[in-house]
Amino acid sequence: MSRYLLILLLSCSGGALSSQQYSYHALAVGNVEKWNIVRYQVETGRAWYVGKGGFVEIMDVEAQPISIYEFSVTNTVDAKTSALKLDFNWQLIRINTKTGETWWASKDKWIKVNENGSSSP
Repeated sequence: MSRYLLILLLSCSGGALSSQQYSYHALAVGNVEKWNIVRYQVETGRAWYVGKGGFVEIMDVEAQPISIYEFSVTNTVDAKTSALKLDFNWQLIRINTKTGETWWASKDKWIKVNENGSSSP
């Protein structure tokens, strides 16, 4: 009996893990001397970027519901010189496609965009 129970648990566990799909965006800067890579989970909205030493998670103030999240990554440009910024030179945006809630990443945390267009601190 325990043999069958073990098989059932492994089967359920495998199904749960495979439903959390990962995807990524990669962005080259300048003459491809620097890359920015963002990995994310489509259903949870969790995201990581490659920092010094490995992946760094972009933290949420509160846990997000299971949904379908889309992400967009763009280069950021210095407004005065129109040159690419070379320090934190990308902008990551996340949207919950079911609710329309939208965030932008500021270093290591998500900032929610309020419906009136302002961002919460």
